[in-house]
Amino acid sequence: MSVGTAGAIGSGLVPGDLVVCSGALRDEGTSHHYAPPERFALPDEGLTGRLRAQLPTAVSGLSWTTDAPYRETAEEIMAYRGEGILTVDMEAAALFCCTEKRGSLTSALRRSGRACGRSSRRRKLA
Repeated sequence: MSVGTAGAIGSGLVPGDLVVCSGALRDEGTSHHYAPPERFALPDEGLTGRLRAQLPTAVSGLSWTTDAPYRETAEEIMAYRGEGILTVDMEAAALFCCTEKRGSLTSALRRSGRACGRSSRRRKLA
């Protein structure tokens, strides 16, 4: 199991909320070396279900995995928020694809951190 932090995209999240990752949008490079191209990478259902059962107050939802955090824009964050994505992280998609390829099981728990996309002043770097 992966435990870490993630930026909060979901409008209802506050710093410190626990989020069980139900899937990860693949917007990074590593996962594509381990699995065919698909939009989302998924954790093991059984392990994730057990995690949800142990943490009944945790939120469950999707994460956006990107390995280019300085290229996140407010527009992208708003679009993903509109799709119901709750957090942004750097490793969930790669972790899910790599462990599936190797025949292992994994799930992910994130503690929400700062709220992302609340300011339009952040510029995308070239």
